[in-house]
Amino acid sequence: MWEFFMLFMAVTLGFFVENQREHYVEKQRGVKYVKSFVDDLVQDTSYFSGLLAVYQEKENALDSIFECYDTVTGKIYSNVCLLRLAEHSTGFPDFVYTDRTLQQLKNAGGLRLLNTADADSIANYDVTVRSMQVNETTELQETQTLLRSIMYELFNFNAQRGVTAENKIPILSEDNKPLINKYFNVLYHYRWVIQGQIYFFKRLITKTTSLISYFKKEHYFK
Repeated sequence: MWEFFMLFMAVTLGFFVENQREHYVEKQRGVKYVKSFVDDLVQDTSYFSGLLAVYQEKENALDSIFECYDTVTGKIYSNVCLLRLAEHSTGFPDFVYTDRTLQQLKNAGGLRLLNTADADSIANYDVTVRSMQVNETTELQETQTLLRSIMYELFNFNAQRGVTAENKIPILSEDNKPLINKYFNVLYHYRWVIQGQIYFFKRLITKTTSLISYFKKEHYFK
């Protein structure tokens, strides 16, 4: 009876020790995932700040829409303001974020290794960045595409030979008031979309900065 009890205790203790070891190993794996995610956030924060600066430059240039409209509708040879508006409305930088750790966490089931607060924070960040990608490929891209289509019809091809602010080659192909009006209406909407991008990037940078501080505090990262 005593031998059976001792054997039972040994087996139980063995299971307990093995379970604790596995728990420790999984916890360490979870910490590595978090550390890798923080490294991604640091990289993304720097990149997002660069994107924010680009969009703010766009916004500054597009602030002259009303003044430029008044100038263009009054004199078709006014190239100065159109050059500036065209320069800042023919493209935008792609929104790309570092998703190496996010993909590992989702594909390898790594989120289960994290505590609830950590897992929820990471999942929420994933939703945020994917939402921004959707906005870029819909609202922003659609407005940009429409703007380009109007420019192809409205702008003078001959001006591509080397238009400058001083030359006498008009950027506009003709004094087409309805098309000019449409161009500036879309340009005004584009400016509104750009302002939305700025707002979202500011929020995203605040979010990444807060997450970095949170994870460093919780896991004692340097």
